This record gives sequence, structure tokens and C-alpha cells, in this order.
Amino acid sequence: MNDFAKSAYCRLFYREIEESICQLCRSDYILHNNLGTMALNFLERSLAVAFLKDGEVVDIKEIEYYHFAPLKFIRQFYQIDGLPSRLERYLRLGETRFRDEIINAFQLNKMVIKSSEHEFFLWEEYNLKIEIEGTSLKQVRQ
Repeated sequence: MNDFAKSAYCRLFYREIEESICQLCRSDYILHNNLGTMALNFLERSLAVAFLKDGEVVDIKEIEYYHFAPLKFIRQFYQIDGLPSRLERYLRLGETRFRDEIINAFQLNKMVIKSSEHEFFLWEEYNLKIEIEGTSLKQVRQ
């Protein structure tokens, strides 16, 4: 496909493309961190992050879930005393399956954004606090 066809497509469907981009800003997960303001959108296979400045989308990036919830983060759950039995079971099934459970919790809005000195996610079902740095989950604590 040549650039002319791509350009024609964008002109033809400009309003639909614009609306799709605006929908990214209506996320339940709007964060303010060292990268600025981000709207996180948990899609089926990856995370779409809309970067906002003064209420306007200035960039959009796709983040693979492997990078959003890296192994280093997932392995922290092994160190938690009294981890709920359901989470222990998912850990025994493997780190990939455990990552899927975390992503599923985001997709089902089971994570809530809370704020103290820094914003973090609260996995209310298990009373676990999850910190994010940049576009990756960084630390879990009870």
C-alpha cells in the first residue's frame, strides 16, 4: 500500500479516527507520574497509553503486557506472607498465567487509583498496593 492510499484513508475516516483517539482519554485509569499524564487502556493483547498535556493527546504508545507487568514485578508476589489462596494458585500455574490475572483485574476495573505521595493502584479484592513507574508496574506491598 502506498502513502497516497494511507493519506486518502485518513482523510476519508478522519472523524472516526479522531473519535477513537478521544475514547482513549475516557479511561478509568488516568495517572500522573514522572512521564506526565497518561490514560491507560487495557486492550485484549496490549496496553494503549495516551499521553496527555493540557487535556490534549500528544502521543499514543502500545505497551506489551510483558513490559507492563515484568517478571521482576511478578516475582515480588512470592515474597508476600499470607498471599490469598487464589493468587497463590495462579502463581503455581506460572508467571505468565499470573500476569494474565493481573491484566484481567485491570480490564475488569478491579484496580482503583489511589494517591498519597505518589499515585498507586489498589487491588481492592486483595488489599494490595501496586506502584507504577513510567509505564511498568514496579512494586507490590500489603
